[in-house]
Amino acid sequence: MQLSYLFRRAMDMPPHHAFYRFIRFIWRLGVQKVKKTYARKRCTFISADPNFDFVGLSPDGQWHVVSEQIDVIGEVLDRNLRHEFDMLGSGWVLVKPGYEPEGLDGQKYLCDAKGRSLPYQTVNARNKTYAEKVHSLINKVDYSEIDWRLDFRSGFRWYSDVYFKDLNIGYPLGTDIKMPWELGRLQHLVRFALASKGKKKRAYVTEIRNQILDFISANPPQFGPNWGCPMDVGIRAANMALAVSLCQSAGHIFDKAFTQELAASLRAHGHHIFNNLEWSDKGRSNHYLSDIAGLIFIATALPQSDETMTWLAVGICEMVKETQLQFNSDGSNYEGSVGYHRLSMELSIYSFALILGLSDEKKNALKTMHVTQKSSVPYTIKDDIGKEASFYCESLPDDLVSRLFLMREFLSDLSTPTDELVQIGDMDSGRFFLLNTVFIQKNSELYENVLHTQSVLEAVDALFGKKSQGLGACIIDFLTNGRTLKKPKARQFHSYSDKTTPPAALAWPEIKDRKEYFFEIPTDFKKDLKLAYYSDFGVIVWKNNYLHMTLRVAKHDAQGAPMGHTHDDNLGVTLWVNGNWVKQDLGTYVYTSLPDQRRVYQKAGAHFVPRAENWPIVEYFDDYLFDCRHKVVGELVEISKERTVAKLHADDKIILRTVELVENGIRIVDTSSLQLKTFIVPSPPANFGYGRRLQ
Repeated sequence: MQLSYLFRRAMDMPPHHAFYRFIRFIWRLGVQKVKKTYARKRCTFISADPNFDFVGLSPDGQWHVVSEQIDVIGEVLDRNLRHEFDMLGSGWVLVKPGYEPEGLDGQKYLCDAKGRSLPYQTVNARNKTYAEKVHSLINKVDYSEIDWRLDFRSGFRWYSDVYFKDLNIGYPLGTDIKMPWELGRLQHLVRFALASKGKKKRAYVTEIRNQILDFISANPPQFGPNWGCPMDVGIRAANMALAVSLCQSAGHIFDKAFTQELAASLRAHGHHIFNNLEWSDKGRSNHYLSDIAGLIFIATALPQSDETMTWLAVGICEMVKETQLQFNSDGSNYEGSVGYHRLSMELSIYSFALILGLSDEKKNALKTMHVTQKSSVPYTIKDDIGKEASFYCESLPDDLVSRLFLMREFLSDLSTPTDELVQIGDMDSGRFFLLNTVFIQKNSELYENVLHTQSVLEAVDALFGKKSQGLGACIIDFLTNGRTLKKPKARQFHSYSDKTTPPAALAWPEIKDRKEYFFEIPTDFKKDLKLAYYSDFGVIVWKNNYLHMTLRVAKHDAQGAPMGHTHDDNLGVTLWVNGNWVKQDLGTYVYTSLPDQRRVYQKAGAHFVPRAENWPIVEYFDDYLFDCRHKVVGELVEISKERTVAKLHADDKIILRTVELVENGIRIVDTSSLQLKTFIVPSPPANFGYGRRLQ
């Protein structure tokens, strides 16, 4: 983040707020320098303790998956056993030391920024002895190390002797730190665990143990890319805890040396998150939600202590508050991205499932706990926070329960009839638990359908008592110990009233340009058509089993919401007909690795939108890729199933988009007081997502 960006933000604040933030910024710089110096002079691992062992997430929880579902992901499991991974558009790659990459957009690296090449296991001196001890616990028969710090598209490798605050992100060009972050989330371990009742159960359980030990030994706390973002630390901790808990529930017994090292590592994860919470007084996002979800899973899986109970209490209370803040009253997420809605929804849903299933022992421990730690953020942890958290364990607020259910409705409506996500806003393919059983067959290979929403929808349904055989439902049942939430009464936040404003009543500038588009569709496409309007998010949806269409009409006015994952897509239309995309948003491609490409996919030219010459709707900044200002917002003029009109309007400038469902198709008419631009936006293939570039 450049100083110019920080200065610009300060100029937008009242002087006393800017001064306070400046003092905090200087203070943090000083504190971080002291912490870095201290970290380099000691071993940052937490030593395994015979009196501090892994407890598990749900010791009495039961789970069952049908063998057919495991058979579907069998090829993926076999590839992961061989340490082949397909992540963020990489294709299948064998991730091991010495791998030679294909490169990204001509950028290819065989060593790191300091010119160092292999060996890849470069642990700082103070951590080396303990790392070797952990590494010695690996069952090395048929196991080879994974190169955890490799961007296996560009070939760039980050080293584990670099303090996490000193990491280069976005430099050199073409390097994507999200690649090791994604692999380092260890989300594939949960799939191994779900297959641990099958034919290859011994191989899967052994692999879970080996990969966790391998990761711990190669990534000392506070050093290297896999400690660079607390969000990923939280997601990784939850996946490690869940994978081992599932195996234990299936009857597998791990050796004490492993479980004690796991407990020590989870404790280190908890320390790192709690000391580096991604909180801010406004603009809190999925990052902070991931932090507190991680604390909930870590504290539940570890023995009771004032430390772990503080993490659990803070996690529970903050999850209640943040879910009500970050999700609008219509169930949508306030970051303005459907992909990030799915991620944040998972974080909330699985966290509340775990809260719902907490043992009486944990609940009682919350009531009697003592706060012994200071938070890393400028809010005070109340002395009675444990009692507040225990209350939420017994009874969640009605408004919160309603939002949890409405999140599901929003995700369902923003998915096609084949459960494929509509890409509105950024799409980085981020997940909390990776439980898809839907893949794409291409060139005799299976690839993840990153846009598929089935497992998430099944998880929410299970939380509200609707049973299914899906992997998401399986995890919910395990975490809740069979408890469920009561489905709220229908609250039609996404309903609409037919609205028509007579043209004569509107003071519109003179219309000077007009463009028309027509998409021919068989005449029965309107049968059982549903129209939903999510006014808080700003999207209108037409949907039945044959058609799915959206129109973006966003105000971007949620109080304190971050706008960095939104796109210049107001008045944009997506259209899916009978299994094929006619008009689809292009997603994201990449973030920091290729900044120019990040902007290409974010700007209006990547969307089916009307825009006028010399009238910028959104302002972007070169000094920070996750900030934008919507200077003109969408407004709804008229809405009905047959005809909907929306506008962009400022002073003497106006753009109108009219969407009409006529007898044999859909007509879209754009009019403006200025000359309209012509965008030629090709339709990408299905299953786009992060890392996949439009050819």
